[in-house]
Amino acid sequence: MASSPQFPPPRRGPHVVPRLPVERGRQFPWPLIGLICAAVLAAGLVFLLPRLHVARMSPTGAVIPQQPVPGEIELSGFKMTAAPTGGAYYLDGLLFNHGKTDVTGVWVQLNFVGTNGKAVGSELRSVAEMNQQLNGAQNLIQNPIKPTETRPVRIYFDHPPANWNHQIPGLVVAEVTAATTRK
Repeated sequence: MASSPQFPPPRRGPHVVPRLPVERGRQFPWPLIGLICAAVLAAGLVFLLPRLHVARMSPTGAVIPQQPVPGEIELSGFKMTAAPTGGAYYLDGLLFNHGKTDVTGVWVQLNFVGTNGKAVGSELRSVAEMNQQLNGAQNLIQNPIKPTETRPVRIYFDHPPANWNHQIPGLVVAEVTAATTRK
């Protein structure tokens, strides 16, 4: 009979439901877009970074002078005298400028030796020019030492090691500064 269809009786328990085939649409290619963006960023960095150094050049008016090296300074003829204050000493000697620039500052390392001949300490001190008119020392910035010029200089130190042998310490030129030469 067509008007009264016969349905099977409902079953109890789990039922297997057939899946309907779903047609998948094309997905957006996110991985491909990510790779393209990374390649563009990398290419931009490679292209722009080397040019950043060119963009930050110093002004044309700024001229950095050629700096002297410690080998261009010769220290000689040092004599040690006790300073009027307790425990301090002066080293008086000559400084010769072998370099090509005016020297405005010299720092030396004083290496102290003990009575047993071993190093017992060191100090870093500046070198000052001896000025006979002022009866004392003057900073080299006020009167730079010209190339091939020799000047009397003084090194003051006030904290030598207690077990020092009271001989002239070893002198090592640690730093030299220079002024620009105007033409």
